[in-house]
Amino acid sequence: MTLTMDDLKQRLPHRYENLLLDSCTKIEDSETNTATFSINIGPEDPLNRMLFSKQKTSSQHTILEATFMEILALASISSSGTIREDQLIFFTSISHFTKTGDFRVGEHITGSTTQLKSKNDMFKYQGQLFDHEHNLISEGTVMAFLIDIQNGIPQTSSKETSIPEQNMEFKPDLDHLFKVPDMWVCDALIYWDPETRECATRYTYPQNHPCVKGHFPGNPVMMGIMQWMGVSDACFCIAKMLKETGKIGQYTLSGNATILKDNGQIVCDIKGFVVEIFMDSPPYLNQSEIIETKKILFRNTVRPGDTVYFKLFDLVIV
Repeated sequence: MTLTMDDLKQRLPHRYENLLLDSCTKIEDSETNTATFSINIGPEDPLNRMLFSKQKTSSQHTILEATFMEILALASISSSGTIREDQLIFFTSISHFTKTGDFRVGEHITGSTTQLKSKNDMFKYQGQLFDHEHNLISEGTVMAFLIDIQNGIPQTSSKETSIPEQNMEFKPDLDHLFKVPDMWVCDALIYWDPETRECATRYTYPQNHPCVKGHFPGNPVMMGIMQWMGVSDACFCIAKMLKETGKIGQYTLSGNATILKDNGQIVCDIKGFVVEIFMDSPPYLNQSEIIETKKILFRNTVRPGDTVYFKLFDLVIV
């Protein structure tokens, strides 16, 4: 059974412009509950999905790598059945993410998901994305669950930690940013210790952010993948500072991160991220991208108007 875009809009009624699928086909004779899917985001995309794009070179736009796992999650949930209008889909975790290629704007991308576990309204899927020549560009595992809106959005943890004392205020020039400014998840780098290589950034999720319309209508919360992007953006801020000391080229920043609200409540834990930096490294524009993450645990939600802090630690620069 193949689901068209119109079918997907019915199965995922709350996604609005965040519907990151064009079609999805459930393999009916599969013993492992497998589905395939496809997506093509062009420059004139009618759903405004170019919001999730970036300029990798002067002539090539690609889709932000964190978006890959959103695509896998939506394909997994779509193949599982119709979502009622009084239900929402939430990530609980992402794991084993690797990026090995690019999702180029205008190219036909395909993929597959396989269900690893299903219990009540909880789903665990493993998936892959392939480019138009069927080269693997990404793979990972996602866990998601369905909730009834009337029961409210759950907070899964009350864990807290401290916010670093601000010792600086560094704001990169956003006039020549490699991605859509709305998807830049950093207002300022507020803490940096070059000896321990720990840093912290601050970000306030705007009330009028374009993702609010589709995540979720009438019940807006910040997308989990945007939280993930904030780690990459923090790494880019560090790279911009390191450039001033002469470090340029192509290299990686790896480590762990915790995202927390201004009351210290933990929103998300990110383990084993690897972010690739391109700094004065032609033909690439100056940018950062996530190429690996061992695990992300989403603990609490961020709503429009909330201020969050990204603490990065155990940083290694190679």
